[in-house]
Amino acid sequence: MNRKFLIIFIYLLFICVYTPCIAGNEKILKAGDSIPEIKFDTQFIKDELDYLGFTDNSRCSLKNIKADFVLIEVFSIYCPVCQSRANEFVALYKLIQADPVLCKKVKMIGIGAGNNLKEISYFKNYYKIPIPLIPDPSFKLHKAFHETRTPLIIIIDKKREHCKVLSIIDFNKKPDEILKEIRKLLKSQL
Repeated sequence: MNRKFLIIFIYLLFICVYTPCIAGNEKILKAGDSIPEIKFDTQFIKDELDYLGFTDNSRCSLKNIKADFVLIEVFSIYCPVCQSRANEFVALYKLIQADPVLCKKVKMIGIGAGNNLKEISYFKNYYKIPIPLIPDPSFKLHKAFHETRTPLIIIIDKKREHCKVLSIIDFNKKPDEILKEIRKLLKSQL
């Protein structure tokens, strides 16, 4: 009996470990991938509209953000790493805003995967996050980023006809290291 159990256990373990590799249906987001047109189903406040370059809430989409590049953090308020890195993301925003070139070329947004407006508002107020945070309770936007784990920090190049992922940034880096990486990435693009 124990031998049968051991064989079944090993078989199930093999299936659990190797099925994603065998199936090949996991598509990992990477630099160069196109991002579909993303419309934001939320109501931005005036400061957020001004920051993103929107005149009103009727045409709010990734493509319409008035910047060549958009730095996006996909997060969840229930992700402990996202919570611990929230202040780092705010520091990065301040560094970008203090840079005379980058502040005109790069805008930042956050997308709360699985989070509703009430949750996003609490998170924004608690961590004093100045950038627009977009609720994504149905994971619609999260799917556009291949249902990645959180947190994910990416830079989108909007200068082309279709938005493309320019780079995926290591969220473990300090804000000044991320800023250097952004400058290096965009130097060849500007």
